[in-house]
Amino acid sequence: MNVKRINRLSEKESGAIGIGTLIVFIGLILVAAIASAVIVGVMGDLQERAKRTGRETQENIHPPIKVQEAEGFTADGNTMDELRVSATAVEGTRGYNLENLVIHIVGEDGVDGEGFNQRFAHESLDPANLDGIDGTFEVERFTNEDPENENYLYTDELVGLYITEDLHPIGPDSDLTFRFLAAEGATSSILETITPVSYPDHGWFDLTY
Repeated sequence: MNVKRINRLSEKESGAIGIGTLIVFIGLILVAAIASAVIVGVMGDLQERAKRTGRETQENIHPPIKVQEAEGFTADGNTMDELRVSATAVEGTRGYNLENLVIHIVGEDGVDGEGFNQRFAHESLDPANLDGIDGTFEVERFTNEDPENENYLYTDELVGLYITEDLHPIGPDSDLTFRFLAAEGATSSILETITPVSYPDHGWFDLTY
């Protein structure tokens, strides 16, 4: 009867194999740790990029503008010739580039019933080069007189948006709707108001909403 003989490894050979296996195991752990760190870093970067892209996309569609108050100005007591809207950036946003903002005013004059529909862009832009833009608005800063970017509305900042030229003369008791939108986007916020039934002889007056 043939019996196979089992060759046993010496302690030195067995120890060498064990050390080799341990080195391979440690190497695999190191490779896995490095790969995990790279994956986590890439995912963190992608997440931050996604958040940033989301914020920018949201701003391009819905300007984060919050209206605080609105006022009108009359020079003769008969028509409103200028408008001023005080606005801030919506909480939770990083602010907004006002060069991308369009103020859309729709209304019906309470004196003659004539309807009007006008759009105003930032004063740095030329309405002649913009389709559907009738004039511009100016920006006055109430809380930050030395901004890093003059055309930017920063968080926790209050600015006045003035329409002083090209505004359709608006009589008393007129329906007005203000829409604040991006140059290529949907409406962010809407302000609806009715002008007073009578204007002061001269000066600014509140537009309630």
